[in-house]
Amino acid sequence: MRVDNLPCPGFGCDWPQVAKMRQPWPTVGVCVELGYGFLSVSDSGFSDLRPDSVMPSMVCLTRAACQQIMSVWTVILRQVWTQGFIIVETLVIDAPAKINLCLHILGRRLDGYHELAMAMQRVDLFDRLELTLSDGKGVEVYCDGLDLGDGENIASRAARSFLAEARIDKSVSVQITKNIPVAAGLGGGSSDAAAVLSGLNRLCGQPVAMERLMELASGLGADVPFFLFERPAWATGIGTQLEKLPPLPDVCYLLLNPGFAVSTDWVYQSLQLTKGGGLANLPRFSVATTSDLLDLMHNDLERVTAGRYPEIFEMKDFLLQNGALGALMSGSGASVFGVYEDLSAAQAAHDLVVSARPWKAFVAQPLP
Repeated sequence: MRVDNLPCPGFGCDWPQVAKMRQPWPTVGVCVELGYGFLSVSDSGFSDLRPDSVMPSMVCLTRAACQQIMSVWTVILRQVWTQGFIIVETLVIDAPAKINLCLHILGRRLDGYHELAMAMQRVDLFDRLELTLSDGKGVEVYCDGLDLGDGENIASRAARSFLAEARIDKSVSVQITKNIPVAAGLGGGSSDAAAVLSGLNRLCGQPVAMERLMELASGLGADVPFFLFERPAWATGIGTQLEKLPPLPDVCYLLLNPGFAVSTDWVYQSLQLTKGGGLANLPRFSVATTSDLLDLMHNDLERVTAGRYPEIFEMKDFLLQNGALGALMSGSGASVFGVYEDLSAAQAAHDLVVSARPWKAFVAQPLP
């Protein structure tokens, strides 16, 4: 049964009006626990579970819903709340990985941080986060297959930071499904933290302005603001000063990870600075062709990480011997990416990797 055939559930929702909405809608879920059943919006659709004899029945509106759906949903939540029902709101959000197309160390600052100049791009390798906001207090983060220790991590710090800033007294639960390798130079933890900030802000009705959200992100980690920026960026300072890059060439990437973690702190502590300056004006120029992109690729941290972990060079050589136009370590490592002309070329190299080497391999396309 379609939603537009349902009777109104009794708190002012116009089902036919909701059902007619057909504009693009982001991957977002909002779940409300009601006295009579369960009402939810998720990336699989808009559904209502209600008692039907003993078993509930499900109806669904596909996620091709209009952008107005969240304002309609806010009204529903407000009306349900005034009737005294328990509300549990859940949002499912994907957190992308990133690669560093270039990473230059310009010098060490007086505060101990390094002055950087980086070109960064998100790719379509995602962690998935399920954020749940409910009555109560406390922040809990769960991640299957990953030991989070005492539970204090960048995702939990992001949640506490947001709740304090928004002055919201709620309980937050974060369930992370990890697909991005950990401590791999791909920004997985930073992306998860950014997803927590933006996701909670959406769940709570956008109480924190983006400018302030970026400041909170900067306090969590140098890469976190980039994931809120949501576009290819030229990053300077400690990595938190962001400028939009010109359109980048349409290529495909193959990401390789050797299966071990690398400490970012160790890499920077081991870095011996040999140069300074350079490249601060890159965004004024177009990186329009694949050749331009290959000329841009450089990572000052690669010699440090590869000096201890020769697998970095092994992975680069493998990529270059199997169709990659260029290859580079991302971030502080140990992941390496190869640049391919198209998806089919990257997929062919991927198949060779999984059949011949123990490395993790991901075909990834750039996000705009």
